[in-house]
Amino acid sequence: MTPFPKRFRGFAVNAMKRSNFSWCGSVPLTALWLVLASPAAAVVSPTLDVFTPSAAPAPADWKLFMEASDDYRKNLWDMQASRGIKLGSWSWGWRLGWMRACGASKSRWCLDILKDGLKDDALLVRAEAAKRLGERFRGTRNDRIVVLLEEASADARNIRNGKPLIVHERIMYALNEIGGSNALQAGTRVASGHASSMLYWNKLNRG
Repeated sequence: MTPFPKRFRGFAVNAMKRSNFSWCGSVPLTALWLVLASPAAAVVSPTLDVFTPSAAPAPADWKLFMEASDDYRKNLWDMQASRGIKLGSWSWGWRLGWMRACGASKSRWCLDILKDGLKDDALLVRAEAAKRLGERFRGTRNDRIVVLLEEASADARNIRNGKPLIVHERIMYALNEIGGSNALQAGTRVASGHASSMLYWNKLNRG
């Protein structure tokens, strides 16, 4: 029998436990193991259903999520979206995970998630979205993303007590990564008005 892939074995067992084996029906456990042992088992439910979007990610679930393929995460996203669960319905820890995963993806659906991340309620998620957009579009001089980032810098939530928060730094970092004259001008505008921001922007450009 082909052994069930190690990194999925625990999640399949957990999925069965969480559902009290109700989805197994009267299928003998031997037959069930044969299904789980097949290579295709890694890309169908029950592994998609081991995640609880509203709860903080457990270390094992986080590891599975971050190591999963782009197709796996697309299936996960689509499954939850079909249930009415969009980005804002995931816990902030999971939203942070989506930013990191989508920053490494070249797919269009992931770009939309990153864009939504720039408007997220959580400060750290907005900061992570900006950073990952910069890395995804490094050296491309993409004017559309430059405009998007500069608009995000105007979000009043990114300023507290008259001082720019970490999102501003991440936006400037992203603009510097993207490069080009428009990104340079946008970064200067984002930095203007705050001495600490201008200091950081100048440091980026010297680097």
